[in-house]
Amino acid sequence: AQSYVADSIKNVLGIMALGTVMVVLMIFILLDRLVIRPMELLIEATGRVAQGDYTRAVPKGGGPDEIGKLVDSFNSMMEGLREVHGTLEAKIHEAREQIKRTQQSLAIAQRLTATGQLAAGVAHEINNPLGGLINATRTLRAKPDLEIAKRDQYLELIGEGLDRIQEIVRKLLQFTPRRTEPQQV
Repeated sequence: AQSYVADSIKNVLGIMALGTVMVVLMIFILLDRLVIRPMELLIEATGRVAQGDYTRAVPKGGGPDEIGKLVDSFNSMMEGLREVHGTLEAKIHEAREQIKRTQQSLAIAQRLTATGQLAAGVAHEINNPLGGLINATRTLRAKPDLEIAKRDQYLELIGEGLDRIQEIVRKLLQFTPRRTEPQQV
């Protein structure tokens, strides 16, 4: 009878050991499927997000438990980030285009400013001898009986003023690109 009890205890202990192994195995499988794998997927997804990849959502492996809610929350966050990223890229592109347009406008404004300064300088350079020419001409008209030496002096001033204006115009024409070969007009 003692051997029967000992065999029965051995059988019960064996079944309990087998049951314990089965329970541990089932707990490991459940933990792996319900916690470890989803967490690994979340860790992998956070790595992709850190590198700027917002395209792949984390597959939902569990049910309505905390891990499933975490995956849903993460996927929702990624969708929001994807939308914000797209909006930011569009705004950056728009800002770059605006910068290009502003730079072009600035270049045009600078050229116009330079042209205006050049025109003011040319006008000043031509206006000075022109004023002398006008005064000499008025004096010659107003005093037709002016002595010959004075008349020659005024005519000399007129000639010098015209020469100066001609030189200014010649220098200006050097800045203008010109074709040296004849063409039909």
